[in-house]
Amino acid sequence: LLPRADRREWSHDIGAGIEAWTGVYSAVKVCRKGLMLNADVSTKVFYKLDMPVMDYYLSIINDVKRGQVMNRRNIAMDERQRLSLKFTYSDIYMKYVGIGKPANVQRFTMNGQNGEAFELTVEEYFRRYKDIELRYPDLPVIQCGSSSRHIYIPMELVNLSDKVQRVTKMLNEFQLPKLIRVCGIDPKERFKQIDYMLNGLDQSRMDNFLHSFDVELDNRFVELNGRVLPSPHLELHNGFRIAVRDGVWPLENQVKEAPVRVIFGVICVDRAIEYQQFRPCFKTFMSACELFGMQFADGFETVEGVPLYEWDSSAIRSNPLLPKVIEFKTSLFEHERSHHVKIKPMLIFIVPRENPLVYGHVKVVCDLKEGIASQVLLSKTLTKMSGNPERCAVAHNVFLKVNAKLDGVNNGVCRESLEWSKFTNKNEATLFIGVDVTHPAPTDKQSPSIAAVVSSIDVTATRYSCSFKLQHCRNDRIIQMVDPLKERLIDFYRKSGLTPAHIVIFRDGVSNSEFLGTMNEELTNLKVAMNQLEPSYNPTVSYVVIQKRHHTRFYVEGKQYARCKSNVPPGTVVDDDITSPNIFDFYLCSHLGAIGTSRPAHYTVLYDSWNLSADQWQQMAYALCHLYTRCARSVSIPAPIYYAHLACKRARFYVNETLLVIPYSISGYFEIDFKDIEVLFIDMFVSFFRGSSKPGSSLESKEGERIATELNEKIRVHDNTPRMYYV
Repeated sequence: LLPRADRREWSHDIGAGIEAWTGVYSAVKVCRKGLMLNADVSTKVFYKLDMPVMDYYLSIINDVKRGQVMNRRNIAMDERQRLSLKFTYSDIYMKYVGIGKPANVQRFTMNGQNGEAFELTVEEYFRRYKDIELRYPDLPVIQCGSSSRHIYIPMELVNLSDKVQRVTKMLNEFQLPKLIRVCGIDPKERFKQIDYMLNGLDQSRMDNFLHSFDVELDNRFVELNGRVLPSPHLELHNGFRIAVRDGVWPLENQVKEAPVRVIFGVICVDRAIEYQQFRPCFKTFMSACELFGMQFADGFETVEGVPLYEWDSSAIRSNPLLPKVIEFKTSLFEHERSHHVKIKPMLIFIVPRENPLVYGHVKVVCDLKEGIASQVLLSKTLTKMSGNPERCAVAHNVFLKVNAKLDGVNNGVCRESLEWSKFTNKNEATLFIGVDVTHPAPTDKQSPSIAAVVSSIDVTATRYSCSFKLQHCRNDRIIQMVDPLKERLIDFYRKSGLTPAHIVIFRDGVSNSEFLGTMNEELTNLKVAMNQLEPSYNPTVSYVVIQKRHHTRFYVEGKQYARCKSNVPPGTVVDDDITSPNIFDFYLCSHLGAIGTSRPAHYTVLYDSWNLSADQWQQMAYALCHLYTRCARSVSIPAPIYYAHLACKRARFYVNETLLVIPYSISGYFEIDFKDIEVLFIDMFVSFFRGSSKPGSSLESKEGERIATELNEKIRVHDNTPRMYYV
């Protein structure tokens, strides 16, 4: 719902004909304290009302000039959403289909008064029959209606509809930061907006339905008592301990474990950086790695010893990536044979800009084909690595990712903190599993959904590995989850030498209505997996759902506990008044909200044969939030769930690369004209996931499942790929 005030006060232009509207969300919930109205400000993106299509295209071109890739997908409207358009010379509304030729070139056939067919251009038609002289006949026409009916309208005579149309496509790299700035409002300002909107609605007086049932709305916010969990101490190299303050800790130039005999190889993509600029920056990065304990192989300790390659991504056929990776690996094998040592190699790709096609190609070659660790760096990120390596935060942050990919450990949680000793007991080992399912964009009806199962492989829950699988589109439940769970159990045993006595599953991406159905199905799959491994195996099992997409927010009144403009401090737990009266759930804000209003994670424990107490659940979850390897701060959800998100995201690149690009041999790719990629993309997905069946039919579903199974066989991570490749 939008406030009654002028819409311009609550709308924000984010570019390319799109604006963000801020309104109020409300829902009635049954809580321990009784019926409550959950209200929050909510921001959604919409197409501008009654905007001339010419202005719409001009706004897109402005984005293109700022650096966005020029291609058909960026300069065209979203054909899949079928935007509603309004003609300026009449009150007719039609759906957008596509773009035609210029109005003075586009011809069509019509019947004359004598019944004879004749051709004329769109410009001639509007001059002769509509008495409209086009000012811009060289602009392309807009095709409306349906693809079978060729209705062409000059662009200057078409506006976006004056009726509300929500944007469902992905925002580009320029729109997303603007939307984040709109949404990132401080807690007190957020609550002021909620109060203003609720008072403007005044539902209790104006709603006859509520009035007839004698229901009144108290517009005062609920005051709660929360607890702040103690921050854990973290363990670094040689048992060195470090305190956490407000969810952040200093790196102290050391990590728990760093790899040895490391060899970096660098591939410069599309001449992203000159060597004179590359050399000092990469030297700083290597020095920072050594400060944290990383040791390089003999002969590769300096920038001069790092193998350097060039790759032109625009000429894939004549200059493919795969032979360069093979050349680097061959040199490594020779080094291992001559020195009789096992090395840890990594390829670092320097790219000029973010490009999903290049990134996906790199990850497919390194992760699936050749089994080598890889790290993609923007050239502007590398150039920030200058000066003193001890103080270069950018180099430190990149090192954290590189260290994890090379099987290092950045930090652990001290066993004496937060009852962590109970969950890291070697005599009764605990296996932590994170499960997530991600879906394609709402307008994409053909792409598969991706499920990831991530689990710890050591007792201290610092290292993780994953299994992912593809399944038919839009299915929140994981089909045939037995094999991924078996892989996780086997992997834990192989790496730790222990059989887990306790299994804790963190599940994301489940709505309230699917709680029981999803839990029963997945716990049944777990039971089958355990029986297949050992019929007598019977560990305790706990199953908890984590939700982030909710509208519960907190702010602190007193200055003593307030952080970052009245945000709650990390470790804040709320488990009374606003929680469910029927099941055990709690809210935990485990991170420092530096920008905007902190959003706590909502934990719902659906099954627990371990019989943990509320304190143990909350402290376990909080401790796991300090084991995310990408940064030196606690994060908003436990590490297993965060890694499951990353694994799904990486698998999406595998899928896109596999389906978009013609399979290659060692000689390289077949040449594909970039303008044909969109057509190829649509054709392949339609043939793979729809076939000749009608949308939504059972035949379509079976075909989608069959193709997903085939893709699962085709997209497999190489055995030599590091286990935490997805970070």
